[in-house]
Amino acid sequence: MNQNLTFRTLPCGLWPVMITPFKENLEIDFEGLRQLTEFYLNSGAEGLFANCLSSEMFELSSEERIKLIKTVTETVAGAVPVVATGTFGNEIYNTIEFIKKVYDCGVDAVVININQLAGEKESELSLKESLEHIINKTCHIPLGTYECPVPYKRLLSAGLLRWLGQTGRFLYHKDTSCDIHALTQKIISVENTSLGIFNAHIPTAILSLKRGAHGLSPIGANFFPELYKFLIKNYNVSQYKEEISNLSAVLNLVDPILHKFYPASAKIFLKMRGLNINVHTRVNLPEMKHADYERINDLFSIFQRLNDSLSCPSDQLNNFTSIYKL
Repeated sequence: MNQNLTFRTLPCGLWPVMITPFKENLEIDFEGLRQLTEFYLNSGAEGLFANCLSSEMFELSSEERIKLIKTVTETVAGAVPVVATGTFGNEIYNTIEFIKKVYDCGVDAVVININQLAGEKESELSLKESLEHIINKTCHIPLGTYECPVPYKRLLSAGLLRWLGQTGRFLYHKDTSCDIHALTQKIISVENTSLGIFNAHIPTAILSLKRGAHGLSPIGANFFPELYKFLIKNYNVSQYKEEISNLSAVLNLVDPILHKFYPASAKIFLKMRGLNINVHTRVNLPEMKHADYERINDLFSIFQRLNDSLSCPSDQLNNFTSIYKL
């Protein structure tokens, strides 16, 4: 590998993991996707992660994945960087070819879902060999890594991340370790490299930012990205010490609620916020009960109060619609 390769680093901050709107017939709603992309941009996102688990990427065909990614990059039009997953299945030749197709969509980096490159019982050495093959066969293409929990959760070691960062080819790593000690070692390992660490775990969010994480990529950015934007911008500002403490406590408290019935719950919430999208999903989820809808209504009320108290941008907040009228 050419150790002298250099690539720009990605901007620090909030990187939402994008969801995919569907029509009633479960075809992708591309108009809804464009509206959703604009919503992320207007909420202050510094970058977008398209075609990820939140996007229901495993429920999409290869053709749908490409069209989805192209729609996002065309809508963004260079306003912020976009990364997207490009690895599906363990056939290395097909993986490399699809990475090239994803890059041709105009993304800033193609993300490697590492659990697609090695079996659950295979060693990290085997994973490294697959990664090295991809690096060698994709020439100049900037890359990223993703600790996706489906179909199984595989975590990268700090040592392997260091090696990836030193290649100059890797820009983005979405971390799902949920372990501040392991995450700290990873952050230290990629210092002075092109690779940025983006934490998905909200309970460790502030501490990870203080220790040098580049930003956050939480599913909560599909509910109220403004709140995470405020957290990232002001977590170390003494003037907002009390507000950040309260905000962090609330975000930690509601985090389990966000994961329940996700991504349908996020689509319901965004529809309540005024986005013209359906709540349909291709993921097989349990049927929501009355109490589950009430919980989302309560979550919306919490968001309204926090949004008002923190003076977050309000242009994204449209007239509240009761969930029972959807």
